Amino acid sequence: MTPSVVYREGPLTWEDYNEAIDALKMARTQLQPDGRGCVVCGDTGHQAMECHHNPLLRARQFAAAENVWVCFHCGEKFTHADAARAHFGPEFAPAPACASAATRVVAAARTLCEEAGERVEDAIAEIDAATLQAVNDALDELDTASGELPP
Repeated sequence: MTPSVVYREGPLTWEDYNEAIDALKMARTQLQPDGRGCVVCGDTGHQAMECHHNPLLRARQFAAAENVWVCFHCGEKFTHADAARAHFGPEFAPAPACASAATRVVAAARTLCEEAGERVEDAIAEIDAATLQAVNDALDELDTASGELPP
């Protein structure tokens, strides 16, 4: 099966443009939810205005994604400058917010809870202040000793 024009690789061809134009014309007929399946790809779980084969939708998603910041410490993605600034701190900040010891504790708790199918808020609420401080101190010592953040 040939991938749709949106996912096709290689140089753009005359046929690619024709297929994209046809998909746009079909999508234009389904501007509002109408209970039918998608007129662009034929699937039943969505409609043209949300179809990942709709060239206009994909172009807009790509344009929006140009303003994406990704933290290399925690992998979190930000699409708003204010949220990215809050995470990364001021320009030339020594480390992003996720690199703090407390944040690493919460991130570790979140991972463990997700694996166990529990709510992280419930697990963190059970950690007493002394234990949290001890973990923070230990992580800070690791940071200082190694000169790097632990994985």
